[in-house]
Amino acid sequence: MLNYVFFTGYERDTETDLDYAQARMYNKNHARFTTVDPALSSFIPDDPQSFARYSYTLNNPLKYTDPFGLYICKGNVDECKAFEEQRLDMEKRLETLDKKSKEYKILKRAINSYGKIGVDNGVIVQFGTNAEGKPANTVGGIRDNDDDLMKDVTATNPTGQYTIVTFDLAQLGGLKNLDAKAFGTALSHEGSHVADIADLVGQIPLIYADSSSNFTPDALKVLQSDMNSHYASEVLAYQVSIAATKALGFNKITLRTKENEVTIWESGWGSIDNKKTLQNIDKYLAIPKANGGYGLDRVNKGKLILY
Repeated sequence: MLNYVFFTGYERDTETDLDYAQARMYNKNHARFTTVDPALSSFIPDDPQSFARYSYTLNNPLKYTDPFGLYICKGNVDECKAFEEQRLDMEKRLETLDKKSKEYKILKRAINSYGKIGVDNGVIVQFGTNAEGKPANTVGGIRDNDDDLMKDVTATNPTGQYTIVTFDLAQLGGLKNLDAKAFGTALSHEGSHVADIADLVGQIPLIYADSSSNFTPDALKVLQSDMNSHYASEVLAYQVSIAATKALGFNKITLRTKENEVTIWESGWGSIDNKKTLQNIDKYLAIPKANGGYGLDRVNKGKLILY
């Protein structure tokens, strides 16, 4: 049997005249995959094309490619390549930290949360603006593609998570001049949220809702626990940002909004658990959303996953 590899990396099966796209088969004659996208519900509410579960790259192959048949990379090949190169760079820089330190452990957890490129672990990476207007944003929930009120658990996605991470590269220096510190820190920060969501969804029972689509008592117990705290997730994520900043060779991290500037860490302050760092992270998180902050504190913790 003769097989041929084409520019997207698909391998042609001459017996069936279908193309092997890692996660599923593609019919070039119909411009459709033969089965639904296993990463959907990866639809984007403001883009109707994303609801077509058999289509190739939002029916726009001149703009996008889909080398794995898994998910839409909301950007071009160069953007996806830039992300993977930055992730691999952070893996290398991680090794500059003390392996016994909290910094090393939480940064490793964040970087590893994305998984391997092309392996569907429930994490979708895309590019563009987000509702929060921030350089990067993460939202997550439960994957249940067939709406049977059970988590879709697989060997590569054992928690049943469905998490979308969006990077606005324009706020990170632009594709042609990416700021390694800004991009590496954002990638690490969002990775911490990805890991938190995976842990949270992993605790939710396989059958998470009843026939009326209401969460089961056990699922609600998890969603109402301290694990589902946006505040706690941000505190940890900013500690990860500090660890990433240190691994990148910088000795200070200052966060800014239009009206505020808060330094959350300087090398002379000591560990990422020092009192001043934690106080300043709290100070930054307490800035109201209207002023570019989060409006979060130890009382108003918010939700990591809304329900």
